[in-house]
Amino acid sequence: MKLNIVMISPGPVLTLKEEYCKLLSREFNVRHLSTCYINSGLNRKKIGTYSTYFSFYKTKISTLCKLWFVFYCIIQSVLWRIKKEKINLVSAYDPLKTGLTAVICARITRAPCVTEVNGVYNKVVEIEKTVNPLKTVKKLSVPAVQKFVLKRSAGIKVLFPDQIKDLKIDTTNKIVRMFPNYVNINKFLECSDKHEKKQVLFAGFPFWIKGVDILISAYRLIAEKYNEWELKILGYYPDKSLFDKYIGNTKNISVHSAVMPSEMPIQMQQCAIFVLPSRTDALARVLIES
Repeated sequence: MKLNIVMISPGPVLTLKEEYCKLLSREFNVRHLSTCYINSGLNRKKIGTYSTYFSFYKTKISTLCKLWFVFYCIIQSVLWRIKKEKINLVSAYDPLKTGLTAVICARITRAPCVTEVNGVYNKVVEIEKTVNPLKTVKKLSVPAVQKFVLKRSAGIKVLFPDQIKDLKIDTTNKIVRMFPNYVNINKFLECSDKHEKKQVLFAGFPFWIKGVDILISAYRLIAEKYNEWELKILGYYPDKSLFDKYIGNTKNISVHSAVMPSEMPIQMQQCAIFVLPSRTDALARVLIES
């Protein structure tokens, strides 16, 4: 008999990986709680025994949407409890917002909670350049929230050894396992170098954590000597003023909006060099893909 699991991820989900959903459907009945854009058509979608329960997300009111998502997850959990639907496991994508939500939902459904640790969250807060009261609050709250969630998790998934060592959590009675996130490289293996350009490609965000400032500064040192080469930057950057500051009058540096995962093989096969100057990264999937 298949186990009934609830997966909670932050979103907004842009697309569903059908192969991934089908693989999970072999062993589990999955109820995926997340957010999506109104016109995405992803809410209440079913692939095999993989079902989505997404609340709607709008960028202009993102804070309200995130708060509603927490209540949405709790409401769904209460409904499953009322209907006496058995939940065997509640899984959280991270030990922060989704982790707190998962702990609550696990209590409601009387199921154990498993939390994924997909980043080095304390390091991310330290790297942020902004100096304001909010950063001080985040610096204090991020470790505290992680400890709270992980202490109440029956299982913890990490990406590398000692990832949660600095949190000093007693894991004696917990199941802790280390394995990388799923990365489908089939489409990348089909790529050829026929369309390769003299292009250096970077894909990712946010700006400081991914070391985009370091990348641009390094490129500027060689730009004049290798003027036939282009630096292409892909990512979600609403504030372009940072680029103006670092790029200056250097030519052959272009900034583009983030692309869908399905478009990344095309981007990869066009570049001759892929770079990732991150200040911190738990598992850089783009390196595996490149």
